[in-house]
Order: sequence, then C-alpha cells, then structure tokens
Amino acid sequence: MCLHPPAPPPADAQLIVEDAAGRGTIYVAFSGCVGRGLDNGERRAQVSASLVKMFMEPLHTGYVFHGDLNGR
Repeated sequence: MCLHPPAPPPADAQLIVEDAAGRGTIYVAFSGCVGRGLDNGERRAQVSASLVKMFMEPLHTGYVFHGDLNGR
C-alpha cells in the first residue's frame, strides 16, 4: 500500500496559528507511511514524535502512529 499510494493522505490534525501577520493553518500528517510532516501550503517540515505528543495529548482523544516519524 505504501509503495504506490493513490494520493497523499489527509491531515491527521490541523493547527490554527495566529500572529501579527494574520491567521494560518498548519496541516499535520503522521499516521500514514508516506507524506508525514507539517505543511502550511508554502513550506513542509519534518514532524517528530515529541511534536505530535505535544499537540495531541491535550485533546485527550488518543492517537496512533507506526514506525519512525522522521521518514517521508
């Protein structure tokens, strides 16, 4: 399934951020085996297990990921 995925997986979470420049959304993907990372529509960055824990744990909904999050 991961060798030839039909499309990038949907985001597992969305972070709404706001600063003096305005409001934006960061899409977070971590549960699939491809396409993992942070994406704001202009830039992509790696996501780590500690980052996922930091923004998912306060939601008290639980989350699951498999393998190493540093892979793409």
